[in-house]
Amino acid sequence: MANLIQDKEVQCTRCRNKHKFSERIEKRKKNFVFVSMVCPRCGGESYFDLSEKEVQDDDDVFDPDYIGPDED
Repeated sequence: MANLIQDKEVQCTRCRNKHKFSERIEKRKKNFVFVSMVCPRCGGESYFDLSEKEVQDDDDVFDPDYIGPDED
């Protein structure tokens, strides 16, 4: 499971650098308790996951006009 997380392609939200999650650098917070993984280029903490996402079927899309099943 750990390999799946480290091998996924990510993109930094700050500088848009595309890289693997395993390339991110561990950075300690000010209180030295928490560690965050940061972008190797700019040090940004947030990222987009670029791995393939499931495509929704048209049947699964929410229809705001749907009232409910007809009950007779």
